[in-house]
Amino acid sequence: MASYDYICKDCKQEFQGIRKIDDRLKIDCPECQSSNIQIMIKQAQPFNYDNRMGAYKTSDNFNDRLKDMAKNCGSGHTINTR
Repeated sequence: MASYDYICKDCKQEFQGIRKIDDRLKIDCPECQSSNIQIMIKQAQPFNYDNRMGAYKTSDNFNDRLKDMAKNCGSGHTINTR
């Protein structure tokens, strides 16, 4: 279930509704009971991938540690991370 913001095209009433995705347009205006409804698109809250642990950017300390491990491993060897 998701929350949607709606506007009635007839009386201009804005309201919210929690609906299944398939039922998101099956709703009537609570003010005038019209079914002439439109979903409003509002700006979503921004989020920063860098603040999530390891989502897209690793820390410089981690990258430096990996480089040190690869250098100390010697040629012809691989680093086993398990």
